[in-house]
Amino acid sequence: MEELFLYFTFVYDWVNILQLLAVSVSVVIVLSPVTFTKKGILLLVAEIASVFVGETLLNWMLFYLSHYVPFFAGINFPLAHFIAIAVYAAAFSRYNVKSRIVLAATVFVTAIAMAELGTQCMRCFASGGEATKAFAVASDLLIVAFAVLICARSIHVYDNIPAISVGIILVVAVASSATIIWIEELSIKHSMTADLTTCMLLLYVYLVTVSVYIVTYHHCTEHNAKLVLEVDKKLMEADIEMLSLSEQIAEDMKELRHDIKNQYLVMDVMLKEKRYSDVEEYFRNMKDDFAAFPHFTDCGNKSINSIMNLETLKAASKRVQIISKINVPETLPVTANDLCRIFVNLIDNALEAAEKTKGDRLVDLNVHVQNEYLYISVTNPISEDTDRSAALGLNTTKSDFKNHGYGHRIVKKIVDKYNGYINYSIEGDEFIAEALLDLKTEAKNETN
Repeated sequence: MEELFLYFTFVYDWVNILQLLAVSVSVVIVLSPVTFTKKGILLLVAEIASVFVGETLLNWMLFYLSHYVPFFAGINFPLAHFIAIAVYAAAFSRYNVKSRIVLAATVFVTAIAMAELGTQCMRCFASGGEATKAFAVASDLLIVAFAVLICARSIHVYDNIPAISVGIILVVAVASSATIIWIEELSIKHSMTADLTTCMLLLYVYLVTVSVYIVTYHHCTEHNAKLVLEVDKKLMEADIEMLSLSEQIAEDMKELRHDIKNQYLVMDVMLKEKRYSDVEEYFRNMKDDFAAFPHFTDCGNKSINSIMNLETLKAASKRVQIISKINVPETLPVTANDLCRIFVNLIDNALEAAEKTKGDRLVDLNVHVQNEYLYISVTNPISEDTDRSAALGLNTTKSDFKNHGYGHRIVKKIVDKYNGYINYSIEGDEFIAEALLDLKTEAKNETN
């Protein structure tokens, strides 16, 4: 029974408490966003306290088990840190999976490397008495310092973290962890005497981990900058295409006006010659011609009207019909450019898929505002030979597949800007794209 409380008697002193606190602070500020508001600070303190308590209990339990299970001896403290960090990253962090893996692995390695460095330095300079505990304090500060650096240069801001970067981080983390645990086991199980070489090795592990993270961050920055340039290029091409289509519409309207003028002259001659049956037949033919002409949108919102009228003409040229149900207010807290980009990309993908199908080529568009959210749904038919898993994976069989991916990135960028989401699904022979934009983000968007 005495072993149950040995941890709090011989291990749990102010040095150990400071170490656990440093790790807890690092875990929370690295894996969760920090907001400097009263509520945000209170939440931050509560999470740090929760992680600290969890770390303490895990260290205590694994220290106790190490007396009965030899396997835990030498790895109990690193294992406690690993479990605490992994649980927090998996259950409480809201970052994407790749970011959580990179950040959690980096924090774990730096935490156990500096914890072991502090211990080894105190053993190496044991003759210094209480003064040697300053090494442990310095090590804890290095843990927090790197965590603050990560906050300033956090990799979570990038959605497209290259897989090779994640792989390198994991390889370094595994190798570093194995080295640190090996040093700790030699110290505990084989009574290895601490020396300056061991301390330098641990410091080297820390510096390598820091360096690899910084290189990975800059790699992601360059990768993201390249993607942004490509997306901007595609947006510019889309704007040019829309301008060209607008000019074509203006030219078509001039031709239509000229044609109507000529038709009035023909009907005038028929009426003067009292050829009433010919006039009736002429009207019937005109009716059929106008029935084939696409119906234009008038939903009350000028931006959406302009976008949809252009898309309607584009659909008509592909022999596809757009059936729209749009119920929106006259103004929306979404910029015209953002509306254009999300509508055009979603509808163009639907038109392209519908064009490849047989039978009725119909694209259904449903747009409405509900509970301060703008809901956009685009449904299109898909051909029988469509690879459904590939479609849901936003893959494409066309040669210009990269552009298709850029279109999705444009939509994803916009829904993220408005704290929304984009979801793709297949029901029967129909592909459905659903986007949701939070209209309460007006103030935020006005500052961007």
